[in-house]
Amino acid sequence: MWVVVHLGFQKIERAVRVDDIDHIQGIFNGTSNFILDRMAQSGAAFADVLGQAQELGYAEADPSADVDGWDIANKLCISCDIAYDCFVSPSQDLPVFGIRNITAADINAFARQGYTVKLMGKSRQIGDAFDYVVEPTLYPKNTFEANTRENYNLISLHGETIGDLNFIGQGAGQLPTANAIIQDILDIVQHRDHLKRGFERQLTFQANLMKSDYLLRSTINYQQLFSNYDAHQVGDYVLVHQIPVGLMHSLMKNIQEKDPRAWMVNLPAESHESAVQKVAYN
Repeated sequence: MWVVVHLGFQKIERAVRVDDIDHIQGIFNGTSNFILDRMAQSGAAFADVLGQAQELGYAEADPSADVDGWDIANKLCISCDIAYDCFVSPSQDLPVFGIRNITAADINAFARQGYTVKLMGKSRQIGDAFDYVVEPTLYPKNTFEANTRENYNLISLHGETIGDLNFIGQGAGQLPTANAIIQDILDIVQHRDHLKRGFERQLTFQANLMKSDYLLRSTINYQQLFSNYDAHQVGDYVLVHQIPVGLMHSLMKNIQEKDPRAWMVNLPAESHESAVQKVAYN
């Protein structure tokens, strides 16, 4: 499940030789992308599509790493290690939220208005600080992310001089995985040099470096939790405006202690206005 991510690592290595990378994001996990895409295309329930993914060899018998976001977290950490020259290690303190609780009703509500859910890994570096998050995210149907289908990955990065770069390809399955493994073996046998990072930069992880909007689905009374933010009920969801990302993830953990089936999705800036009006209010 590493073929495109493997390529992404190589492209980051090349980019940082002459440029500063300040933004990395992508669909790092082909299994979760397959599940979300099949749910959108078929209208089937999460559990049914997960079973299909397991039959096809995309998902493990225990799919937790894929559907809960931790496989993405590992790959995003490695990407940050290379891009920022700063050691980032996965831990339970990092804001990671998966797709285990997504329903066909969620998928259909967004799809009817032209939006697609993707499980994204995202990181941004600003000055001496960086953030990092894994979370479901809404994208309009005309974006690269929304059109990354089936078991494909999409890795994007931004550099000061190179601008935006995108890499797409299969991210799960026997042959793509075997391809990536063979490439690694050949690198070892041929003594191919890779970029060596000494992790010399002293960057500070700030979970609340950025703010964003979220749609939350839960049965609990949300008013006390979000009393300091603009939050209100819109249809089946609670819309929370401009809340720090790390705080939202922390509050979501509290919500799931009382409502284990609760779920949330991020509204990125590029889809914010129309998504809020079309998805939440319809």
